[in-house]
Amino acid sequence: MSILALILAAALSSQTATAPATVPGDGPVVYDNFPGQGLDPRYGECVAALETDPEAGRAAALRWVTDGGGAPAVHCAALADLAMDLPRVGARRLYALAEDLRADDPGMAARLYAQSAQAWLAGDEPEKALIPLEKAYGIAPRSPELHLMAAPVYAGAERWGQTKRVLDLLESEHRLNANGYTLRAKAKQMLADYEGAAADIRIALNREPENIDALIIRGELIQAGYEIDPWGAPE
Repeated sequence: MSILALILAAALSSQTATAPATVPGDGPVVYDNFPGQGLDPRYGECVAALETDPEAGRAAALRWVTDGGGAPAVHCAALADLAMDLPRVGARRLYALAEDLRADDPGMAARLYAQSAQAWLAGDEPEKALIPLEKAYGIAPRSPELHLMAAPVYAGAERWGQTKRVLDLLESEHRLNANGYTLRAKAKQMLADYEGAAADIRIALNREPENIDALIIRGELIQAGYEIDPWGAPE
């Protein structure tokens, strides 16, 4: 899933923040609607335009911002940046919007900080992604949805201990899928916990036998002397 699709799902889904979610890479992270969506039909129109003609849609979004469209316009402009493969521009815009909304709507600010982190990661700037991510955690330290968004950011920045920590928290809430176990296996591998990594790869391949990333890590672990038979292994 592209970063634009992921953030579009976060912005537009009608489900609530307590809905079940999966590890990024397997499906969208779900959040409440973006404020103003129900009050200003231009937001939905702005986002829809990005799907059909991103360049024209971005130009329209920027005009809307200039015309005083407020937070919905700025958010649509950030999505337009991502649609035009300008993730760093979008990351800065999302971060600035989060800062503006933090006092009045800290919950939405946390979501926007997390989206900014995702955009920085898409722009190959994982270290910069950590700044908005930590601000999001300062507002919502126990949010499972934030853990879901944080795991690939920490992994991208090679913060393997933190990657494992948030994935452990997600496992305790039964929110890990094959991709989640694969990512935790990578973290354990980098932390020299090879037996733990092998155990997670067994689970990942038991659930999804053709998971490419899991198969790659399985091969690396086998070369290191750890035999992995996922099909006969219990979870």
